[in-house]
Amino acid sequence: MSRTSSSISTNRKREGIRCIFDPKSLAVIGASNRPITWGNWIAKNVVEGTNRRKVFLVNPKFKTILGLPGYMSIKDIEDGVELAVVVVSADKVIPIVEDCVAKGVKAIQIISGGFREATEWGMKAQEKLTLIAHETRVRIQGPNCNGSLDVSANLNTSSAPNYLLRDSPIGFATQSGYIGNTFSYNGPATGLTFGKYVSLGNESDLTVTDIIEYFGEDPSVKVIMSYIEGVRNGERFKKVVEQVSRKKPIIVYKVGEWESGARAAQSHTASIAGSYAVYRGLFKQFGVIQIPDLDMLPRIANAFVKHPLMKGKNVAIITIGAGFGVALSDSLPRASMQVREFSPGLQSRIRKLLPSDRASVRNPIDFGASGVYDPVILQNLIQLLLSEQEVDSIVTSGIGEMAPIEPQSVGWEVALAEKAYEESIKYGKPFVIYTLLSKLSSTSVEKIIEKGIPVCNSISEVVTVLGSLNKRWEYLQSLIAKVSPY
Repeated sequence: MSRTSSSISTNRKREGIRCIFDPKSLAVIGASNRPITWGNWIAKNVVEGTNRRKVFLVNPKFKTILGLPGYMSIKDIEDGVELAVVVVSADKVIPIVEDCVAKGVKAIQIISGGFREATEWGMKAQEKLTLIAHETRVRIQGPNCNGSLDVSANLNTSSAPNYLLRDSPIGFATQSGYIGNTFSYNGPATGLTFGKYVSLGNESDLTVTDIIEYFGEDPSVKVIMSYIEGVRNGERFKKVVEQVSRKKPIIVYKVGEWESGARAAQSHTASIAGSYAVYRGLFKQFGVIQIPDLDMLPRIANAFVKHPLMKGKNVAIITIGAGFGVALSDSLPRASMQVREFSPGLQSRIRKLLPSDRASVRNPIDFGASGVYDPVILQNLIQLLLSEQEVDSIVTSGIGEMAPIEPQSVGWEVALAEKAYEESIKYGKPFVIYTLLSKLSSTSVEKIIEKGIPVCNSISEVVTVLGSLNKRWEYLQSLIAKVSPY
């Protein structure tokens, strides 16, 4: 293939993916008036985006669907259609896809299941979908997927309701659709959201590699997160990850560490999980942040949006109760973090700020032992530590925990968190708030999250956040060292 034809092919592929996020026109085939059906959920979501694009609802059973005309088939639509979302039984999919190709659509999302993951017939039907995509260059997403969303473009072809979506510079590429749904449901309560999302399902054509590559070139995406069961073209995946990771953080949860997980992946999307050790080595080589627990995925992605990178390994801990300081000190070394005793000079400067000799100043600092919970003193202490060269990050335990005792403390707790977070950005050092309390148990925590300030709810999360921010910094430094002539 010549360079010119290769460039044309690449541009067509990108245009197809663009249509998945922000098509000028869209048809839902299998749209329905019946509640609690995929055709109804998706149709309701896309109808809300009619201010930005033309929407056509197709189902021969209904003359009107959600107040819009119901079309017998995509062939009956007079206008052009860029994206077709197919929500019908598996046996009807191939003829509908062929109609979509004849109509000139650029991308097709197949929500329907019952293909390679299910039966031998389904495997052959999926092979036919792959052949159609290769021969026509129409991008096919799925089958057995949960659509996509682009909050800024007011497009949502997933089953997650629109009212739960919030924009953010995080892009999510996943081989499991419902994981994206659940993360969406929890977004408003936690402040952990993503602005773009694609569920790849069985990957008859479009793959997680394609979406990571697309996100790498999308200026609105600053951080990429991905749930991966397996990839079929390892060499291309390796090449894309190497290129994209140089520009943007990639946070991955990869299944298959154990045989049971690999087997489950095979039955879910028919993915071959592959050697977990090989993936782990690849991720380490190219600076991909691999996390141990799925529920950490949006939390660590959000940390890269909210925090500066951690340019060293020294952590200062401030606690209201000594026990949390001990637990944090014992856990942070799991991520190669260091809780070193402060130098005599820094201890002396800390001592001058505290009203009582009972408070430990060695690291951790047991602020609660001073006997006075003074936000001004605490703010001065945080600013001092951020300005010190021997401190690369701060973890605090206790902010937000006065509100349940003294409701009038909410104002100054929130103000303290805001000021400390602003100072951390100024100094380029992560400031991590750790508390077991949630929005339900502390009004201060609720308002801190609403201000966009991240809160960690477990010590494991604190450890993973700081370890990840430091790994990213070390990876970028290694790239600089490779090109340096000295």
